[in-house]
Amino acid sequence: MNLLVPHIDEVKDSLGEAAVQVLSLVFDNSNGIPPSTPSARFRADHPELMDRLDKLAGDGIFLKRDDSHTSYRVSAFALPLIGSLHATQLLECMSTAYEYLKVYYKEHLREPLSVRELIKFSGQNSTLAQEALCYMYDVDGWSAGSSHAFPTDSDSTVIINEQVLTYTSFGNLLARVYEWHYVNPKHKTTATNNWISSTSEGQSHGFFKETNVSNYPAWYKELDDKKKALLIEIDSSLRNDLSALPMMGMRALLESVMVEGVGEGGGFEAKLKRFEENGYVTPQHADVIRKVLDAGHASMHRTYFPSAFDLNICVEVVKHLMHGVYVLHPKVQGLAANTPQRQKSQ
Repeated sequence: MNLLVPHIDEVKDSLGEAAVQVLSLVFDNSNGIPPSTPSARFRADHPELMDRLDKLAGDGIFLKRDDSHTSYRVSAFALPLIGSLHATQLLECMSTAYEYLKVYYKEHLREPLSVRELIKFSGQNSTLAQEALCYMYDVDGWSAGSSHAFPTDSDSTVIINEQVLTYTSFGNLLARVYEWHYVNPKHKTTATNNWISSTSEGQSHGFFKETNVSNYPAWYKELDDKKKALLIEIDSSLRNDLSALPMMGMRALLESVMVEGVGEGGGFEAKLKRFEENGYVTPQHADVIRKVLDAGHASMHRTYFPSAFDLNICVEVVKHLMHGVYVLHPKVQGLAANTPQRQKSQ
């Protein structure tokens, strides 16, 4: 493969082999421009993958839904992980197009570039090149705007972002997102875990009572590296007697948990409502979480510094939620599946 994309092994390790296999299966079943597969049909054919599909789609980096939530499609960031012949061809086509974008920008600056010209320069057949542009459009940093129906309409145009001159290759644009969401959080959790374990006794309490990561609650190991890194920053700020920063961190953590469960879309209140409707919390528990979110909003927007007492209440609420979502909720789903249904009377 000519396109070098850093951090592929690290991202694969973080996602897990099973998640990469799901992405490969969606990719293999996708067709059309833009490439996609009907989500209802795919879920019906692969019911054993529903939980992984929901998690990947909720994260939104590697697997996306269309606006009507009727189709799945993998993003450009999934292609280096998939590594099939067709995925490699698409990546190489994107890499070739990216090199042309740099040349074009130096000569024409922000003059619109047509899809037809971009396809012609790629040297590939129009179907492959147009498919590659659909994936390429997932990646920020090279486009500064486009006309309607880009890139599905060959007459549509795109304005090139000057940032193409700062990133030496398309692979580096992909790697930037890997670093933000997977590589840096992983390094953060490792480095900060070591720091916490080495701190002395008698200091302020953090989010976790224990400083040894092996003694953290059972739900901690179920989290992805981004949530672990965020929790460790919350813990560190609490141990340093800060109050506004850990409050903002808990607000961010709650949103991340809700997005993982019910996806993006709408503000905090809309996400919390869907979180309740999907059975993650009761109406009473949702109201408790709402109060913690409000405290986080106040720290974020109104310079609110909660007292140690109020901060501890918020910590306990978040811990309770994490245990419910990552430990009890999966077990209860299994309990429901194993419980025999009541027979209808004749």
